[in-house]
Amino acid sequence: MITFLSLFVGVALGGSASDIRDMIYFFAVPVIVGANVAGALLNRCSYRTLLVPALLVSGVAGLSMSLMTTATPFWVLSFGALPTGGVALPLIPLGFGLGIALAGATIAVQNEAPPNQVGAAVGLTKFFQTLGGALGISILTIFQSWRFHSLSVGSESSGALRAALVASYDEVFLVLGVSVLLALVCSFWLCGRVLDSRTANPAEAPTAVESST
Repeated sequence: MITFLSLFVGVALGGSASDIRDMIYFFAVPVIVGANVAGALLNRCSYRTLLVPALLVSGVAGLSMSLMTTATPFWVLSFGALPTGGVALPLIPLGFGLGIALAGATIAVQNEAPPNQVGAAVGLTKFFQTLGGALGISILTIFQSWRFHSLSVGSESSGALRAALVASYDEVFLVLGVSVLLALVCSFWLCGRVLDSRTANPAEAPTAVESST
């Protein structure tokens, strides 16, 4: 998302380096906040209860990214600081939801794996996330180039070429949004929750006599 967001802002919309930086902040900061929120909320609710609404919010926000045009501003601020429009607005719920989902999935794997396999399970999770990101960038780059070529056939003016370029990135964001919604469907099969050691059944703990024997 950060890769295509940077290209969209810098190339398609003609933004400066500072514009790209600001848009990444609108996405990355909510990701960090969402990851911290996930850690706190998973002590109070199940994996599915947390991840389903998070993925729903981020999926809808991702789909709204596909509605950008050449006239879309980078941000529209109310009261001088509150984002109410532009590219920045959907990035906030998109990043927040993905932050919760990514951290929540990692925590779920960490808590559900057998104690002697936690390291391998978390490492495998990170490996698949990295692999998915690399494959996603490669496939979507090819897709975006193909769609731009198809949409720009017959376009002679710079305005028409720019519109075709923005439309090709809109389709990339559409694919990303649909991918998040597919993850939402998969999240309905999640079960379990983080066990609170303070509320664990004392009967399950070994007694002093049993421990000594």
